Amino acid sequence: MNRSQLRGPVRSPDDEATVKRWRRAVCVFYGGISLVLLAAWGGQQLVGHAYRHEAQAAGPSMPTSAIVNPANGRPR
Repeated sequence: MNRSQLRGPVRSPDDEATVKRWRRAVCVFYGGISLVLLAAWGGQQLVGHAYRHEAQAAGPSMPTSAIVNPANGRPR
């Protein structure tokens, strides 16, 4: 077998430039999607963190010291 066939396809300079442009476009596209997803996740974390602090400041909705028996509705 000829050595040039083992190395893979031979590309012209125009082909190499096209491959570089496509590679750059794909990286920019997926990088942009990654940034949007990262920003959405960060926003969700900030909103969730704020709600957790508001819930802690308000206190529990039921007293935790009274354990209610579900059968008769009276404390144990």
